Amino acid sequence: MKQPGDQIRFHRERKGLSQRELALKARVGLESIEKYEDGSKIPDTAALMRLSTVLDLPASVLSAAPHSLLDPELRSLILEIGPEKAKAILKKEKKNKK
Repeated sequence: MKQPGDQIRFHRERKGLSQRELALKARVGLESIEKYEDGSKIPDTAALMRLSTVLDLPASVLSAAPHSLLDPELRSLILEIGPEKAKAILKKEKKNKK
């Protein structure tokens, strides 16, 4: 399994972004992006969500947890409707439970 830093670098380069551009768009420090990519730091949940939004993919792709921990049907639904809509739906449900 690829580490989160490898995934961040791969998808950043795929989108044609420099580390600085990703840092600005995700509101994360440049030094943090460098550390994520070299594996010396793991992004926290908030940073992971912002990075996944900028890179336009589910946060699970960037997380350290293997995809096998995410229910296959759930993963399929997230990919089908997109990470932004999935996040909005989950946030709404979380808010309704309070």
